[in-house]
Amino acid sequence: NELAAALRSCDAPELPGRRLWFVPGMADHTGAGDAMRGEETQVLALLERLGRGRHVICLPGTHSKWVEANDGRIVSIATAMTGELFDLLCRHGTLAELAPAGAGHTGTDTGTAEAEAFDRGLHDSAADGGLLHHLFGARAHVLFDSLPAEHLSDYLSGLLIGHEVRSLLPASVKAAGSPVHLIGNDALLDAYTRALAALDIETHRHSEQLAADGLSLLARRCGLA
Repeated sequence: NELAAALRSCDAPELPGRRLWFVPGMADHTGAGDAMRGEETQVLALLERLGRGRHVICLPGTHSKWVEANDGRIVSIATAMTGELFDLLCRHGTLAELAPAGAGHTGTDTGTAEAEAFDRGLHDSAADGGLLHHLFGARAHVLFDSLPAEHLSDYLSGLLIGHEVRSLLPASVKAAGSPVHLIGNDALLDAYTRALAALDIETHRHSEQLAADGLSLLARRCGLA
């Protein structure tokens, strides 16, 4: 209701007789501060389906969002720049120079060499030293021939997602045995499902097309539909 009340409109000269309405997004001013611009429409649609109670929602992507909700109200937002960092590491700098031309992340299908590299990254994310040290460790693995260069991107994917999940997964999830709801495309959801399963966390998957349902819900709440 608060988001619906905060919608803002403007004229659309190229669409005679119509107005454009903008969803305001959300801000979290606790801790380092955070913001969400667009993903809240997906979250709202999912919460409408899930009903009352406490829910943890993860939206993987360029900037992965972790959202906690209680009885239909979003109470916290945390963002990790996992996808953006992965792209930068694979395109620029020392690690990018180690990977052969054309090498890229190929997924997490069980039993493949790519999946094994991804799982190794997940495992190493739990070691002491922190992400910055672990990233240099990826370089060392290739230099010492313990990781094939063509699987470096899969290792990095597991390492980065592992660090994200371990740092942003609410402690209440594991303590209560509650699931994490994932919203996104199949490739990303495969990776995050695998990462959370490694921590014995149950996941429920949902389509990113929830955004349309969320926009429709907001329009109905403010009498536009």
